[in-house]
Amino acid sequence: MQYGKIVSTGFSQAWKYKTLWIFGFFISGGGAGYLGDIGDKIKVDAPINLNLPWLQRALVDNIGLVLLAAVLILLAIVIWIILSTISSGGLIHAAGQIKRGEPYSFVAAFKTGAACFWPLLGILVLTIIVSAAFVIMLILSGVIAFTIHMALGVLSLLVLVPALIVGMFVIVITMAMAQRYIVLHRRPVFDGIVEGFALWRSTLAPSIVYTVIYIAISIAVFLGTLLVTLYVVIPFAAVAFLNLLAALVVGIPVVLLVLLVVDGFTGSAMHLMTTEFFFQLLDERASTATSAPAVDGDAIPPLSPPPVSDQP
Repeated sequence: MQYGKIVSTGFSQAWKYKTLWIFGFFISGGGAGYLGDIGDKIKVDAPINLNLPWLQRALVDNIGLVLLAAVLILLAIVIWIILSTISSGGLIHAAGQIKRGEPYSFVAAFKTGAACFWPLLGILVLTIIVSAAFVIMLILSGVIAFTIHMALGVLSLLVLVPALIVGMFVIVITMAMAQRYIVLHRRPVFDGIVEGFALWRSTLAPSIVYTVIYIAISIAVFLGTLLVTLYVVIPFAAVAFLNLLAALVVGIPVVLLVLLVVDGFTGSAMHLMTTEFFFQLLDERASTATSAPAVDGDAIPPLSPPPVSDQP
């Protein structure tokens, strides 16, 4: 397994084909992932009384605006999920085009991502459901163990924590491989899951090593993006003390542009890395199965966009 080639291929392709950054921006969340736990880190010493008459009156008097804001936020989330799912398929298709030596086309990649939208969304929904059920089961097991006895609860952590790590590894890598079978080999959802699981299981050691490498690069990317974002945001935060409107009008577009470049590049590079890893896993399995007949699914098929489904 050529791990250096996997990393270099992902980042070099992302740098060469910069329109892939659009896909990468939506996949990476546009920086939103770096802001999710800020609220958990803020400590407030004084109690906050949210039962304020003026707040209640403001909400009642502007109920129309509140409902409109809620609808717009929900609509934005739905649009983002749609674009993120299409972007995932588009990046996988683009990596396949480049791998086969075909001319890269952003339009063809987008069309393929759109055509594969429903199965890719199905993989995403299944992953969320299975992950949530698995985590809840582990939490309940730990709570029951602590309820029985404190010592038993502490001992249970020695089993539950490794189980969490292993379980999430299995779920995430199976989903990643299934996505690539769906887009590159036109597999249905459950066939993609079965083949994706079988692929990484047959090459377990390389899969574990790549996961460690991916996590290390993800941490480095996270820290680098955070530093760049702070470097850009802090000057506008200072300007906000003098002129809030000017800071918002100029700062928001600049920050979004920086996030598009940074998150777009790194997001697409990481996704392209995993697709190159997928190709190398196929090669690895084919090389070890010298006595077995060739597996039809291991070949990289022509990457013309699949027919658009009539499904709503």
